Amino acid sequence: MKNVQFSDDEIQTCLDAVVAILHLGNVEFGEISDSAVGPSAESKQTLLLAASVLGVDLKVLIQSMTTKK
Repeated sequence: MKNVQFSDDEIQTCLDAVVAILHLGNVEFGEISDSAVGPSAESKQTLLLAASVLGVDLKVLIQSMTTKK
C-alpha cells in the first residue's frame, strides 16, 4: 500500500475494515425465540470485536445484521 502512496492512516483504516469483515464472517446465527433469529451467544465476543473496530454500537451492528430493509 505504501507503493501506491497510501498514508499510514489510510492503511490502518483498510486493515481495520478487513479485520471487521473477517470477524463478521465468524458470527453464527440461530433462533433466539420462536419468532426471532439472532447471533448465537458464542458469537458475542466476535461481534464486540467487530463493533469496536468499526466504531459502532453493538446493538446497532446486531440490528443491522438481522433487519431486512
